[in-house]
Amino acid sequence: MKPLLVILVLLAVPSYADDTRRARPGRVSVVGAEYLPLEPGRVWVLSNEEHPERVTTVSVELTKSGALTMNFRKNHPDTYHGADGTNNDLIWFVTDGPTWIHAGNSNGDDAVGDAYPDDIRVSRDTGLPVWYIWLRSLTPQVPACYLIPRGSFGVPSSAHSQTQYFARQLATGWEGWSAVGDWNVRWDLVGPELLRVRFDETYADGTGVYEDWYLRRGVGLVGIRQWFDAARTSFRRGVASEVIPR
Repeated sequence: MKPLLVILVLLAVPSYADDTRRARPGRVSVVGAEYLPLEPGRVWVLSNEEHPERVTTVSVELTKSGALTMNFRKNHPDTYHGADGTNNDLIWFVTDGPTWIHAGNSNGDDAVGDAYPDDIRVSRDTGLPVWYIWLRSLTPQVPACYLIPRGSFGVPSSAHSQTQYFARQLATGWEGWSAVGDWNVRWDLVGPELLRVRFDETYADGTGVYEDWYLRRGVGLVGIRQWFDAARTSFRRGVASEVIPR
């Protein structure tokens, strides 16, 4: 292959960077599955930090088809998840894979529009699904929307890849692709056995989601904070079951 053709081939492959297993001074090894245990029946109850009466309950459940889900149920529209002005609960399919714990339905063949969406939004008013969402990784050999390496890895560390999602609104039949997105995740310890996972989900159209999960070893999810900006200077909202550091 000629050098110019090599360059063109490399440019055509979506970027991926992962330094979770690279040796670096000052790093500490953690085991991802110990910080995000996903056995069915586990429940986390997270209260809004500014309005404690607003509660999001997150439960790990196994569907009849064998897929694993994290179910986010809230008692107030502005508790945690969902776009402003919506009143939906969230069924988030997760795969506890050999390398990554990541978002995605473990059933199906990852085809967009198949019978196994990766993300279902359910109206709290009617109890019916209102959105189906399918995730697609644009980076070879890497799942879309990974949360944490399952095994041992070093922190602080980070990983970057590209992703895209396909959404279908059930009431109207509207459906379409998102812009291409960058999926950036950073892991660091912010307290004894307290792991912070910072997600930056940004898209080519200028939209973005900036969210931090706090995972306690042996317990799992103890806090989530959302921000309006990547620098984490403009706080949006947060939920937690314990006092977590800013």
